Amino acid sequence: MITTQGFEVGRHTYCTKYSSPLCQYIYECQAYDEDSGEVESPTGWFAIAGRRTIYEDNCGFVNLVDHGSAEAAREAFDALDAEYALWIFLDDDEV
Repeated sequence: MITTQGFEVGRHTYCTKYSSPLCQYIYECQAYDEDSGEVESPTGWFAIAGRRTIYEDNCGFVNLVDHGSAEAAREAFDALDAEYALWIFLDDDEV
């Protein structure tokens, strides 16, 4: 499938970096509601997309997790965001 942004998404394109074609689509098309973090942090980069959260680690691998409901995904996102904020705060104190 070719997206409107020109990305090709399918079974043969997601194998190495993305956990699924849906993961690739959400990541490349930026089809998420909110994002936070950074790949160099302990939490990595993460975003929320409806009932799913998406994560990118410091090696560039992207994983999609289905939480079953938007509320559960929001709780997971907020927990990661709080952990990331604490890491930023402690990292700034060391400088």
